[in-house]
Amino acid sequence: MKKYIILFTLFLCTEFFIYAQEDLKTVLWSQVSECWAMRENSPFNDDMFSDVVDDSKNGYLSISVGWPTMGCNCTNQVGAFTNKDGSYTILNREFWECEWVNEIKSNRDLKDVFPEEFGIETFLPNSEIAFEKKSIFYTDIEIPRVGTDMKVSINTIPFGINTIGNNGLSFGYREASDYSNCKYVSSISTLFYRAYPSSVINSIINKDYENLPEDCIEIIEETLGDEMPFLLDSYDEFSKYLKLVRLAYELNKNIVYDYVILGWNVEDSRFYVKEKHKKTEYYDFKDFVKYSLFWNPI
Repeated sequence: MKKYIILFTLFLCTEFFIYAQEDLKTVLWSQVSECWAMRENSPFNDDMFSDVVDDSKNGYLSISVGWPTMGCNCTNQVGAFTNKDGSYTILNREFWECEWVNEIKSNRDLKDVFPEEFGIETFLPNSEIAFEKKSIFYTDIEIPRVGTDMKVSINTIPFGINTIGNNGLSFGYREASDYSNCKYVSSISTLFYRAYPSSVINSIINKDYENLPEDCIEIIEETLGDEMPFLLDSYDEFSKYLKLVRLAYELNKNIVYDYVILGWNVEDSRFYVKEKHKKTEYYDFKDFVKYSLFWNPI
């Protein structure tokens, strides 16, 4: 009789394990349904334009779907981290190219998932700049397929997308469907590709427009207008965004750690800072602007 009880117990444990794995698979795939729907609705519904890494049994799922001829794509990277009570904390890194979306989502409040002390000071210690609710940086993550150590970095939010965050740092950015949080300032990069001297850049920042070159005036004016909500309304607004670009450069120049490794604490059901890696490469102002992203309506 004892033998049958043991066998029955093993059977129940096996059935529960299989159910738990299937349930986790369902949870992970539910996180990527919107991106996966683009593949299902595409006339090119085949594996040539999509890539899937389904390691649900280890709490990991990654998908990438492209839309041929348009150059648009979406990606999701999802991970499940076991909590003390046996439930899961889900992290989902979501990216949509044409919709200008790059953000982290979770089934929990992200402030309770990341370390208590996590913030811009993690990468930029001793920063004395008060950002209020304006974000300049967003948090980027690489969800691990093996283990629970997660690489975390910060990047500059594409210029022109206005994002609310905590002291200069947000958990991502997203273009509003009506462009209400967007401004067309990509011509700022044109100033640097045209290689104007620093005196011209400083004149714009200082709102001294009288002696600007004529072609420089043309660059500014192509961003002005009232036909669309994302156009600027004045030279001074253009100056404000150029000043923001310079501030972002100064902050990037002072970043001490380009990424950190977060470890997962099961008992606390949250991450902790495990390692910090010092930054070694820095751009000058001109290259910083050239390599930065500027929002454009697509």
